[in-house]
Amino acid sequence: EKDYEIEKLRMQARQMEVSLLGKTGQDIKGTNEYGQPISLYDIKAPFTVIFIFSYDCGNCKKETPKLMKVYNEWKNKGMDVFSICIDGDKDKWKEYLKAHNMTFHNIFDPDNSTNFRAHYYFESTPGIFVLDKNHKIIASGIGSESMPILFNREMKK
Repeated sequence: EKDYEIEKLRMQARQMEVSLLGKTGQDIKGTNEYGQPISLYDIKAPFTVIFIFSYDCGNCKKETPKLMKVYNEWKNKGMDVFSICIDGDKDKWKEYLKAHNMTFHNIFDPDNSTNFRAHYYFESTPGIFVLDKNHKIIASGIGSESMPILFNREMKK
């Protein structure tokens, strides 16, 4: 019993390790809503927010408008977004993108075919990670309203 618990914790620690602050965020390649291949590493912005969401998730529905507000303020100042939808209905995903004017980089991956879960550890949606221009993870699990503070601090470095 005790050994099983310890092994479970070790496994969780290994899963978390890849997406700790300071680690290089791994590339994710997928297909956008227009059927075109896109890659996280194609984004050359000073800050890339990875937004892993579910269109049916209450927290995601609250966070998306906040993210869009920050994105609209910062898209010309160095922020870009790579969103990953983990729900299973492509039409509902496209409706959600349209309803929230999510005009950035979006992929649909309900079956984890991109293997994003092996590269970015999160326990609940939305999963949020912020990468710098070198794809280094500089924040995770933060709310959108904290992003401008982070961006301003990072730009002073």
